[in-house]
Amino acid sequence: TIVIGVVMAIVVMFFEGKSLVALDVLTGIIFAAPCAPLVLGVFWKKVSPKVATASIFVGIAVGLITYIAIPDGNINYVVGNLCSLFVPIVIIVVCSLLGNYEYDFEKMAAYEPDHKVNAQKENWQQEEVIL
Repeated sequence: TIVIGVVMAIVVMFFEGKSLVALDVLTGIIFAAPCAPLVLGVFWKKVSPKVATASIFVGIAVGLITYIAIPDGNINYVVGNLCSLFVPIVIIVVCSLLGNYEYDFEKMAAYEPDHKVNAQKENWQQEEVIL
């Protein structure tokens, strides 16, 4: 968390004098890339964790490069966000079809943690809220 905070503080320094729309476009590119690995990883057992992680970084890089490379300010953010969203989808689908990784959902269903959590209501501390 500290590292992410420091990185974002450095990034924000470059946005001094810019509008909040520019910052919103940048965050759109950054947050679009993990959407495909998240959705495909939940529903498709052939998605490898390494491929999903690599697709996120490649998607962010392609989205930022596209945003910077297109000089037209009216369309560069749209194309950058779309590239950031669809490049990971292509990478995951192609690599998953070519690879032989298969997640075992039964392993997840049978998972037992090393510790037990006691969540009985009588163990909770009751605090009275006075308005």
